[in-house]
Amino acid sequence: MFARLYIACQVRDGDLEDFFKFENQPWPPSLPNLGNLKEGQKADLLTYLTQNDQTATRGIADVVILDGAFIVQMLKPGLAVTLEEFSNNVFVPYVMKHFEHATRVHFVWDVYKNDSLKNALREKRDSGQRRKVLGSTKIPKDWKGFLRVDENKDELFKLLANKV
Repeated sequence: MFARLYIACQVRDGDLEDFFKFENQPWPPSLPNLGNLKEGQKADLLTYLTQNDQTATRGIADVVILDGAFIVQMLKPGLAVTLEEFSNNVFVPYVMKHFEHATRVHFVWDVYKNDSLKNALREKRDSGQRRKVLGSTKIPKDWKGFLRVDENKDELFKLLANKV
């Protein structure tokens, strides 16, 4: 198909520079791996991000933007028994700490769409158990498995966003 489009572009006096600006494969070049999507987990980046922690050299910023999903994956429930305790004793204190170095804190939360590339990869992974997420919900023993279910994360993110 690429060859046909290339020939059509030449025959119709198309702009070849403009033609080559666009992707010629179904996925961006950074994602494929021999015809399949590369696999990995966001949590793997944590090792590299914490190696160069520069908290001592931080200055004052107007705005700090936090990735809520990354923070939830990074923070462990610890001694919290319920999601309310996790929110009050782990998540909110982590967020409030950022106000020491910024006047505003903004959040970015993941959105889970059914027709996305990420969803196809998530479906291949083993899934956890679906639970109703309320403040009184007990922290599951398998925290990572709990976070593998998109509906669990959606409801948890809403709960945490409302708390903050």
